[in-house]
Order: sequence, then structure tokens, then C-alpha cells
Amino acid sequence: MTVSRARIIASLLFALSGGWILAHRGGRITASPGERWKDFTSAKYRFTVQYPASWYGLGGVSDLLDITNFARTGPEDTIGTHVAGAEITVTGALAGVKDVNDWIRRDLPDSDEIAASESNIAIPHPAADGCTKLKEATWREPLSPDASFAETAYYCTAAAGLYKVSLLNWENDPRQKELRELALKIALSLRTH
Repeated sequence: MTVSRARIIASLLFALSGGWILAHRGGRITASPGERWKDFTSAKYRFTVQYPASWYGLGGVSDLLDITNFARTGPEDTIGTHVAGAEITVTGALAGVKDVNDWIRRDLPDSDEIAASESNIAIPHPAADGCTKLKEATWREPLSPDASFAETAYYCTAAAGLYKVSLLNWENDPRQKELRELALKIALSLRTH
């Protein structure tokens, strides 16, 4: 019995999406019907991504996407003040970043540490204007002896440069898997221009 290539790709997309049905329409990845997504475009870093309309953007920021799963009342209102808070940011590489591994080392709380986990993410059909390589890195950021943030970053290598989708949330959040899948969907929606 042979399995068609289309079935294998569909299975991979289903697995990568955490069981959500994703469709590839006009170069864009969309969630199942009924879920609204918005577009964000950064003129400075020359990318566009899609994100859930139910998340809240940080006003006054135009170069990077900064969204939370709660409405912020001001700059001091962070995920640290929300027990179930989560934040996702999307940005291009800052000047001086040589490659993805260099960026990961710069992002770690202690530059001599290695990420708690690093893995390459397979992209079944990379778009010419999207991520051609994707690497996931995860680590924890201690806040106190009893509390830490979990950080998951998806580092995207595209023809136009390097990009990062970063998820920050409370360690041991029961929605960790769902939040990581959402951040990955956002990374897979990235298109450069």
C-alpha cells in the first residue's frame, strides 16, 4: 500500500497545526472557518504576518507585532501581572545578527547557556516569500525561586532575511501546547516584501 505525497503533506500540516485544519490559500495559511485573523505589516522589517483577531495589539508600535491574550491598560500592564497571560512578538533581526544560531545565543538570558531545547521545524512547501527554514528554541526565564516564564521562539530564515516569532508565557501554563501551536501558525504565515 502506498501513501500519496498529498496525504503525507496533509498529515504533516494537520500535525503541525495541533489538529487544526489549515488551508493554504493564495500564499496564506488560514485557520479553520469561523476564526478571524488579521494582517500585520512591518514597513521597517518588510514582512506581513497573520494573527488571531481575538488577541490585542500594543498601540503605537509599527515596526514589530506585539500582541497579548488580554487587553493592556498601559505599558506597565504585562504578562507578569496576568496569571494566564501570554505575549507573542514578531520582528526582523537587529543589526549585527549573523545567523539564527547567533540570534538564539543573544536571546538567552545568559549568553553562555544553550537553549533548553532546539529543533528544526519541517516546512512541507516553503513559499518563495516565506520561511525557507524554521528553528524552534525554548528556554525558561526565572522571575523568582517559585516562578518562571517559558519562552518559545521560532527563528525564520527567508530569502529577504531573518525573522523571529516569540511566545512568552508563564511556565507550566496548561495551554502551553496550544500557545506554541498558535505561535508556529503565525510563523508559517510570515511573508516578506
